[in-house]
Amino acid sequence: MEEERLGKKAWRYIWPLLVIWVAVVVLAALSFLVLDGEFTWRIYSDRLFWGGIAVILVGSFAVVSVLGSMNTMGTPSVITAPADARIAHEKIGEYIRMNAGRYKFSIRMFVVGALCIGSSALVEVLSR
Repeated sequence: MEEERLGKKAWRYIWPLLVIWVAVVVLAALSFLVLDGEFTWRIYSDRLFWGGIAVILVGSFAVVSVLGSMNTMGTPSVITAPADARIAHEKIGEYIRMNAGRYKFSIRMFVVGALCIGSSALVEVLSR
């Protein structure tokens, strides 16, 4: 029973990675239709590499947004009443959950970027 739950959690984490990776692979292939040029495996490998870099950069924007929101956590620096403390406590929990989602997005984008760069290297090696 626990293995089923673990398998579902793993699949729930992995399938968005695969979807984004396939999208980058397909976009790199479709770029030959849009841009002038002849298809070669070396150029395809280069486009996969730069697609991976672009995905990592998109994920890094989420890291920057987390760093900016961790300064005050959306709460005032002076709490004057016990009710203010309860409200601040609730807001902090909400901001922590929101930032955790951003970290998850950043980690996924880094993994997809690494997959794209690894795929680029594999295409480069196999095309020799």
